[in-house]
Amino acid sequence: MTRARRYATRNTVSTLATALAAASCLAVASPVLAKNEARFGETPEPSFSAPPGPEIPSPSATTKAPGGKLPTVDDPAYAAFQKGEYAKALELAKKDAAAGQPQSFTLIGQIYEQGLGVVRNQTEAAKWYEDGASRNDPNSQYALAVMLSEGRGTKRDLKRAATLFERAAVQNLPEAQYSLGVAHAAGRGLPIDLDKARQWLQKAADQTLAKAQYDLGTMYRPGQTLDADEAKAAEWIGRAASNGHIEAELEYGLMLFLGKGVAKNEKRGA
Repeated sequence: MTRARRYATRNTVSTLATALAAASCLAVASPVLAKNEARFGETPEPSFSAPPGPEIPSPSATTKAPGGKLPTVDDPAYAAFQKGEYAKALELAKKDAAAGQPQSFTLIGQIYEQGLGVVRNQTEAAKWYEDGASRNDPNSQYALAVMLSEGRGTKRDLKRAATLFERAAVQNLPEAQYSLGVAHAAGRGLPIDLDKARQWLQKAADQTLAKAQYDLGTMYRPGQTLDADEAKAAEWIGRAASNGHIEAELEYGLMLFLGKGVAKNEKRGA
């Protein structure tokens, strides 16, 4: 049984560029990673309509788990959630949780975090995510890590957040793999390690996570954090563009127009 939760890239510029430049002795670091590192920023703001951190989708958009896997159709709690019957979903999920089903804790946490049919309660959400994380549910681990990194509903703890991102990442959750890569690049909660940052971004990118594909491609561009390889930069930015990443679409169009890392095609690039 899988639960609904999906996060989008934050657009706020932070101090990641400075951290990367110091670690890699580069004058310029990836501006995209700098944006996405903001989830580990110094001033979390619990806004959910236009959040500075991982985006909480509207109830109607909440149809997939972080890893992009659809829930089973025979899940009554999720079925009720999908219909907007949040009180019923909460009741059913609590029964599932009492029966020891780890994934149920994630759905309960989400309901409290978003205030769906209940008063929004970040502390209560963190408690349910904690219970799910202790049962090794990757969605709960990821959700709790985000709250820990932002200090929402619980005390801010970047080191523990990084640990939880890793636990979810090794279970092949793309969002967690991406977040772990960003943490390694920024040195948030663990030592800066650009090789590990690339490895985790690669894993997320291989699972077609568009923002990971875009960031990985950006890291291969001249003057960024990896040895320059315009062909690889174009390949990954092109993949991100194919997956609907807006910035990637614009940049890949320019690459095509100029013939940077890809065969020149002014017609397609225009």
